Amino acid sequence: MVWAERALLGLFIIFAAIAWTYIITAPRRKKQAGALLWNLGWPSEHKMMLLTGTILFILAIVPTTQFFYLAKIGDEKLTYYFYLAISYWSTVIYFFWAGLSKLELRENGIYFKFGLIQWQEIALYKWKGKKGNTLTVWLKNRIPFCSKRSWQIPLDHKDTMDSILTQYLSRTFKLRNAKFKNDSLTESADIEDYDK
Repeated sequence: MVWAERALLGLFIIFAAIAWTYIITAPRRKKQAGALLWNLGWPSEHKMMLLTGTILFILAIVPTTQFFYLAKIGDEKLTYYFYLAISYWSTVIYFFWAGLSKLELRENGIYFKFGLIQWQEIALYKWKGKKGNTLTVWLKNRIPFCSKRSWQIPLDHKDTMDSILTQYLSRTFKLRNAKFKNDSLTESADIEDYDK
């Protein structure tokens, strides 16, 4: 293998290792998130994860087929395509696993397969969208491109979520000049700042 193939293969192996680590440790992370308060089901935003997984599934067929072909003729690139196929299938499994995950409100925060957003990390939440069913939360640690999260929530879950969010978030910060009702929110200067 040339150095470029080795470097690319190394990246694939590292990503596969991270993906499997994340999948294997999921039960422990869920346990750390605390007791289940409300199961919101499968978020529609995860469709993109399933679409990516489907594309990768198709792409994974190429190195897998190449591996079996080279195994017959005993080519020197057999090892390269073996690890490449393993990496592709690991990535496929990860994206399908993440795409089929559920969004949950738990004792210690909002839990989803990409991690746990603890209650104390949330600075503000707001209902947005045409139907007012898109939950957007702003985080206190405003890392670029990661300052907020949004999920579309079925309307029949909204009132229950409002009750739980208000109860748990009130323990970590005081809701100032904000009244959360069905489709309206009186925004304060703080909210305007987070909405930028």
